[in-house]
Amino acid sequence: MTPFHAATAALIVLGSGVLALAAKRTLALLRLRQVTPHAGPWRVLLSLIIVFIAAYVATAVVVLLGWHEAVVALIGVLFLGGGIFVYLAARASFRTMQALVKSSMTQRQVGDMLEALSHAVLLVDDRGVVRTVNRKLCELTGQPASALVGKSIMQAVGLENPFATSAVKSSIDMPHTHEHELRRRDGAVVPVAVAIVPAHRGFVCVLTDIREDRMRRRQLDDAVRIAEEILRARNEFMALVATELRDPLNQLSRASRALADAPPEADVAAMARKIGVAGEQLERVVQSVLDIGRLGGSAEGAKVFYPAALLREAAEALSAQAARAGAVVRHYVEQGVPTTFFGREAQIRQILGLLGQNAIARAPGGEIRIAVEPVPGDKSSHQLLFSVRDTGYPLTDTTADLDFDPLTSGARSQGGRLDLAICRLLVLSLGGRMSAGNTTGNTATVFFTVVGGAAPTSQQATLVNQPGETQAVASMSGGGWKSSFEASARLARLALPDAEAEAEPERRTGSVLVVDDSPTSRELLAHQLRQAGNTVEVAGTASEALDLVWQQEFDVILLDVLLPDSDGIAVLEELREKGALERLSVLMISAVEETSSVAACIERGAEDFLPKPVSPAILRARLGACLEKKFLRDKARHHLVQLAAEGRRANDLLRVLLPDPIADELQSTGAIAPRRLDNVAVVFADIVGFTAYCDRHSPEEVLISLQDLFTRFEELALEFGVQKIKTIGDSFMGAAGLFTADDERPALRCVKFGRAILAASAELSTHWNLRIGIHVGPVVGGVVGTRQYIFDIWGDTVNTAQRVEQNARVGQVCVSEAARRQVEPDYKTESIGRCEIKGKGETELFVVVGGAN
Repeated sequence: MTPFHAATAALIVLGSGVLALAAKRTLALLRLRQVTPHAGPWRVLLSLIIVFIAAYVATAVVVLLGWHEAVVALIGVLFLGGGIFVYLAARASFRTMQALVKSSMTQRQVGDMLEALSHAVLLVDDRGVVRTVNRKLCELTGQPASALVGKSIMQAVGLENPFATSAVKSSIDMPHTHEHELRRRDGAVVPVAVAIVPAHRGFVCVLTDIREDRMRRRQLDDAVRIAEEILRARNEFMALVATELRDPLNQLSRASRALADAPPEADVAAMARKIGVAGEQLERVVQSVLDIGRLGGSAEGAKVFYPAALLREAAEALSAQAARAGAVVRHYVEQGVPTTFFGREAQIRQILGLLGQNAIARAPGGEIRIAVEPVPGDKSSHQLLFSVRDTGYPLTDTTADLDFDPLTSGARSQGGRLDLAICRLLVLSLGGRMSAGNTTGNTATVFFTVVGGAAPTSQQATLVNQPGETQAVASMSGGGWKSSFEASARLARLALPDAEAEAEPERRTGSVLVVDDSPTSRELLAHQLRQAGNTVEVAGTASEALDLVWQQEFDVILLDVLLPDSDGIAVLEELREKGALERLSVLMISAVEETSSVAACIERGAEDFLPKPVSPAILRARLGACLEKKFLRDKARHHLVQLAAEGRRANDLLRVLLPDPIADELQSTGAIAPRRLDNVAVVFADIVGFTAYCDRHSPEEVLISLQDLFTRFEELALEFGVQKIKTIGDSFMGAAGLFTADDERPALRCVKFGRAILAASAELSTHWNLRIGIHVGPVVGGVVGTRQYIFDIWGDTVNTAQRVEQNARVGQVCVSEAARRQVEPDYKTESIGRCEIKGKGETELFVVVGGAN
């Protein structure tokens, strides 16, 4: 073997090694089933590579053995196989790349998808360098994309590279999450949840803003804490109520037994006073319990109010009580208190009132200071700190900032502990805290905070300036009260206007039905109503109440919601269905203070809802309002009846002036359209010798006789279907066929009317003689002018009819040729010759001489 042969064999063996590496890569490509869409050609290539390796090894052996002919043959085979190999490799690569292009997204599509995500996303390579970010990440960090791409993940978002160590790299095979504090460009820190998902030669990092989640968790924790505090405070309150009830109940029991055992001649006034005092104490405790349910909790009563005005009004409400105790009440507004605040004003007012009353009882002859200031350290303006300070004895044995406990507060006034317990419950229901502290100078202060919020856009505050009012408003800082400042002084004067003293209006009385299942409550209400001058009936069941309603007239019904045989809501529905609520008002009364019950009653027609025990003052006010509404409804109903009567009178008057069809048209359209009528008979009736009659008789006699005659004309016109048009002096004008389009012989009705008025005139004492003329033809009808309406007709037919009447004989009905054609089938006529008619020339006229055929 020569050196040349050895070198050739070595090169062939080296080529077989290269083919072995190609076979290894092809096998790895076949294992990527999801990445390689077409695996068939690659399997063929793998087989061909193995064959080539074997051929290369055989060629090396042949070269070493020196078989030259076999070497040439193998080289030819290798050249052919090499060409086939190259062709198959190109074909397989082309199909694979084509499939990959069809099934993959473009870089723009990937970018659009990242931009559409609601989370912040980073694409990071295995070296920890950020390659792509979306817009959400730019918003979260406050930096543009150009400032983030190309930087390390530590520089961009402060995260460690998961591929930095081999231990971390081995654990990154599965997605994992953790929380991280992301620092924005402006220095703010944003809590985020980080999720890292492995990818080819890198990883995907997803950041989620969890500020809202943390805030919700914090709010939930606060709500749970407040609920626990409220529950604990309610338990303490109920224990205090039991303590407060024990003494008045024992006093009532002892005084009642003493009163029952007292001899008839004994003086029972003292025992009655004890019973009254114990009853007042018992009522106070019960009312305090009711106040908790009425004033606590619900956020529906929140509204925009003025803290300065609220403080001023609370101080004014306490001033009278303080004056009787020789004390003075002052109020102060700390600088920084917002002009308006959104919260539950009624509860805050109640708390200030109770704490103020307790402070007056603790410090008779001293000073009570009510103040409001922002909560220290709170920049949201959604919290306020109120304080009530007095110069009485210390509340606790320590100095300040202790949890307030009404059971150990040392309040010595009657009912003071109960008032403070109520205040604590109300403050907790507002989401605030309450504490007590003592300051230098033997003064005690109760602090409480209230939580509000931003006012809804639907609630806009309206400031009402009260010129002339002055108020001492000072600033408190570091425990001392400093000089007043102008801004808060103006704010303190911004209050709602005080109600002006007006004379009490006259109270209306009426008939009232009291429906209550409790005999005591029923008789008490009836007594109060009778004292006010009302007529009262009582009922204990629903059926009894309905029987009274159908038998008698009532103005107002006081209806209990709960009744033995039914409920008040069912009674209310029956009254509404039968229309009784149109003539009476219903006030619902019940000890059940539920929003659903109140809404159900109002929806079914009740005027208002009164909770038990019914306050006499509220009962008088609401009953007076109901009676006033009843009076106004009755007055409105009376006015409607009067208006209807006036309307009928106006309609009757209109139909006296105008024919019915014309009046209907005027009422419906507000105008009268002119019309042309083709077949209308016009009749004129004139009194012969009327001028001479007027000369011989007084005007009164003439008017009476003429009224009598024309009244008979109008009656006969209605009888025969002739429409009166007008009277012209002593002449009567009428027409037939005006509003009856199907009347083919209107002249016949005019003839009947004419013969009837001749007979009627003969029966009168005046024995007036008449001339009557009738003609038929087309006319135009309508109303002209704008005042003193009258329906009239015009045309040649009207003029001709008047000329026929002028040529008629006395005591006869004269008709034209056109009218004769409609009359003759029923009446005989005779010609009176040809007469000169103005505008017509000579025209033959006829008189009706015979009766009906």
